[in-house]
Amino acid sequence: AARSAIDQMGIKVAKNIKADGTYSLQGSFQGNGKADDLLKTATGQLEYSATDGHIYQDVVVLNVLKYLNVTELLTGQTDLKKIETEGFGYRSIKIEASLQDGTISYKRAILDGPSMVLTGAGEQDLLTGLLDLNLLVTLQVTLGRVLDKLPMVGGVLQGLNTIPLGVKGTLDNVRIQALAPSAVSYELKSIMENTVKGPIKLMNIGRKPAAEGKTSP
Repeated sequence: AARSAIDQMGIKVAKNIKADGTYSLQGSFQGNGKADDLLKTATGQLEYSATDGHIYQDVVVLNVLKYLNVTELLTGQTDLKKIETEGFGYRSIKIEASLQDGTISYKRAILDGPSMVLTGAGEQDLLTGLLDLNLLVTLQVTLGRVLDKLPMVGGVLQGLNTIPLGVKGTLDNVRIQALAPSAVSYELKSIMENTVKGPIKLMNIGRKPAAEGKTSP
């Protein structure tokens, strides 16, 4: 019944997200009208968290990993072929979002894994499926020990190398592209620094071949 209601409202959802872990989901929504119009009038807030699990299939995360692998930024750290069976381990996931006019606005999304920390913000149009997200990726981070790993140059603490990425397209055809450091908002930079508990240095990796991924029907 729930799936039928979602279909009637016209929401474009990912059909092949697969993950495990201990999670919590809280939210409140309100709207009026017929099922066909409900999504256009609905407003609400959503908070999601999960701990100690694995991601086996997720269109955004896997395409980010694919992009980093293609651009040789992740070589030797993650075997993409093993993710479907062994999963990509994470310590925690936190998402804060709001819904209005058929669009989900992600205020903050944080994935903390042993080999990668990913933070993001942006929008997803639930009526069309269009994505417009900005992400920051910091590799090989052990939270709580960041300050021990950062180099000192001239007595000044240097930041962790962090890669800015953009996510465009739809859930059926995700496009990952490099972002210039100047395109990263102060808020998103602060989310990453608060997550890794230390300063970061945004990398300008220039124009790289975009990774495109399609989900299975």
